[in-house]
Amino acid sequence: AEALALKREADLEVRAQMEVEVRQLADDLDLARARAQQAAAAEAQAERLKRKLEELGGLRGELKALEEQNSRYLDQVLELESTVKTIKPLNEKIEQYKDAAIDLEREKFEALSRLQAREAEAARLRQELQEAKDARKFFEDELEALREEKEEGEASRLGSDGGGGG
Repeated sequence: AEALALKREADLEVRAQMEVEVRQLADDLDLARARAQQAAAAEAQAERLKRKLEELGGLRGELKALEEQNSRYLDQVLELESTVKTIKPLNEKIEQYKDAAIDLEREKFEALSRLQAREAEAARLRQELQEAKDARKFFEDELEALREEKEEGEASRLGSDGGGGG
């Protein structure tokens, strides 16, 4: 039961860590979405700059930088959205593993209970065997004593019969 409690506590810690990670990823996703909106605005600005570039000619470098930044933001948004999609299956896996761990703990407890019952039965049977051996020894000793007594009685009877007749 203590091992189960420790396992549950460890599982709760893992779950709490995962929840913190989920919240962090959600915050990152919100930030990325805001950046994506900024990127859309930057893209619109880039289009305006393209038109001005044709007129002014010197803004190509800035336009290219904005397009690269927009591309990076878009990549970040896509990556974060992909990461968020993987969190739910991971949480489901965690729950499956927790359930499996609880089942294994229950099976372990049941097996230990059966083992303890069998060990107690074996100890009881060993005790009964020892008691039977002790009783057998006692009766064998009694039998031997009675045999010796009988032999002594017969010997003394034969001795008295032989001595009185001669």
